Amino acid sequence: MGAARQRSHLRRVLSLALAAVLTVAATTGCNNKKSAETDSKMQEIAAGIQAELATRPGVTKVEVDYQDTFDAPAASVVSITAKHGTDLQPLVDESIKLVWTSKLNPLTSIRVDVTDPQDSSRSIDKLLTFAEAGEKAELERKYGPRPA
Repeated sequence: MGAARQRSHLRRVLSLALAAVLTVAATTGCNNKKSAETDSKMQEIAAGIQAELATRPGVTKVEVDYQDTFDAPAASVVSITAKHGTDLQPLVDESIKLVWTSKLNPLTSIRVDVTDPQDSSRSIDKLLTFAEAGEKAELERKYGPRPA
């Protein structure tokens, strides 16, 4: 191959490599923007659930978190501090219902922790994972299918 032909071939290879890099960069940028928009929307939904639970009798503090990361894939966590003597089970049930019927998506697990800070023996920590067909079927029976 002559020197001119080698340079032409090298330019073509470099042009293709540059085009590939730019395509990946543009696609990644779009995905990051879409991911940030989706994350923001999911956080808004979680904040709405939190606000709703805060109005329940006996609730002194509530935090609702949603994450879709490598460490916590599509997971919702609800933490409630209840007034001493409050019946905790209805708060657990209402938390699960609000998360299940929300548009948090994707959703693979719900963890609810309700505690009475004055009596450490009075707490409920419940984890539901939808990889187990029985838990998903039970929630669908109680509350209907997840929103699309």
